[in-house]
This record gives sequence, C-alpha cells and structure tokens, in this order.
Amino acid sequence: LPSALLLFIAYVVMAVLRLDQQNAFGLEHALEHDIQENANFAFSHAMGFKGIDDVNSVADFYSWLRLGLVPLVVGPAQSYSYSENFLAGSHPAVNACVAEGVWPQYSTGQNLTERPSGPGEYVVRYPYNREVAVPVRGDYLRYNRIVGGMQLVQSVEEEGDCHPIGEGNIFDQWWGKGCYPIPSYMNNLPPEDWMVESLDFFHRPEWLLTANSLEELNEKVIDMETGCQGTRPGRECRCTTCMEGAAEGALTGAPWVDEKTRRITARFLVFTPDYGQWAMVSSAFFMSRSGHIWKRIVVQSFYMSTYGTDVPG
Repeated sequence: LPSALLLFIAYVVMAVLRLDQQNAFGLEHALEHDIQENANFAFSHAMGFKGIDDVNSVADFYSWLRLGLVPLVVGPAQSYSYSENFLAGSHPAVNACVAEGVWPQYSTGQNLTERPSGPGEYVVRYPYNREVAVPVRGDYLRYNRIVGGMQLVQSVEEEGDCHPIGEGNIFDQWWGKGCYPIPSYMNNLPPEDWMVESLDFFHRPEWLLTANSLEELNEKVIDMETGCQGTRPGRECRCTTCMEGAAEGALTGAPWVDEKTRRITARFLVFTPDYGQWAMVSSAFFMSRSGHIWKRIVVQSFYMSTYGTDVPG
C-alpha cells in the first residue's frame, strides 16, 4: 500500500507540473462560454434574447448563425470596441475629450461617433512608444486567433422506407414526400461529447472565411438558407453545395439544410500563443426525426508541445 500511494502521489505531481490542465480548462471554458452566452439572436435593440439552446427550428438555426455566431466569431472588433452608447455628444466627459483632442488609451484615427468595425482600426500603445494596430484579422476574444475561418458541415441520410398507413399507394399520395429514417438510438436522446467530436462525416461542406467581410459572410448564410433564391442579379451564388445537382446555367439551387439532414456542425480552429495551445470549437445540432433539435457545444484542446509545460530545471 505505501508503494502504491507513493506512485499515486508521484503521478499527481507530474500531471500537475507537466500537463498544465488549468490552462486547458480555462481556454475550453472561455470558448464554450462565449458561444453559449454571446451568440444571440431574437434582438430587440441591442439585446439578443435567445441563444443556442433556443434553436428549435431550421429558421432559428439560420438566425443564430447569421445574427449570433458569425458576427461574434468573424467580427473581432467587438473585443476592442468602446463601451455601449459611447458616442460623442452623449456625455460631457466625452465632449471634453473630443474638444481637447484627448484620445483614450485605445484610440482610432476616426471620429469617436463611429465604432471600429474591421481589422486594424484600433491602435494599442505599448511601452517604449511601440504601437500595434488591432484587431488583427482573425482575432477572437483578444488573445486567440482563428485559423482560416469557420467550417459548416452536415451528415445526411439517404431516402429510406416509410411506415405506411394502409395501402402504400394511398399513403404515398397522402404523405407526398420521402422518408429519411435514422437508427433509433441516434438523435432521440441528448447527444454526448463523442458524438460531436467524431469526424466521420463530411457532407455539404461550406466555409465562412475570416478573409471575407461580414457583409459577404451574411450573403453566404442567406444563400444557404434560401438555396440562392434571393441572390441579387449579377451576383453568383455563394453557397457552392446548394447548386450541386442543379441544371447547368440555373440561378437557384436547393436550401443547404433539408429533410435529409441528420446533423449540422459549425466548427473553427483557434490558436492561443500565450499557452501554446490549439482548440477545436464545435457547435452541433442533431435533427431528431421527432422534430426536436438537440444542441451541444464541445471544445477539444491540445498543446503544441508534448506536454503543457516544462518542469523547471
């Protein structure tokens, strides 16, 4: 027993010193919490009253994606912008700063009535007169960097047999569409982490890149929702998989989410240089054939080095 206890203590000490689990937990919690609390929709003025747990239909999903997740993740200037209603003329202290030409520590070269909305629109003054323009494209939660952008993927089911009522041809006329059954053990109970973490599906991939403007990304999300039926004349459909199977020269396709969809995942990769840590953030939606949509956010992180830290000495 003493030897086993000594071995256990040695393992705990080495795990604490080498794995640096507190940093892993802190990063994963921060990323999950930001999406859970700040990716909102159903806005009334500046307040979004619904979040990911309120996504109960396909329309809700697109509202959450376009109004909540995309501006939160790809619009990083929020992390550097001024406080709410910080407008010239709204407070005597602001008027005095503008009149005297005194700028805050986080300043812009534009009028204070405008909130920064893109990369490099803030200048952060560091010691020794060094200035850095922020945010850098892809900044997320100030200390993290999104690599490339966000990927949206699905798993889909092929058409299967329905369970008809009465004669098949009468049922087919009444039902009027196909059935896409899935195994009974899937999507009928709350999903577990391993179901989100698995990468064994890759249907209808679409990318929302940080290199694109927020307007372009919103146009793409709208094209995905409508199957490009609302595309402005002269602009190509931004949803590439929506046009698969469409006739050559067709201007419209099919909506990205349809009754074949079994699961939707929005995921992006983040690097945190302060910790030397990577994190894959996945927001998954499981489409139960009962009509319910299960939601789950999973963050998987790992260090660049074999261990989180090096043992001193």
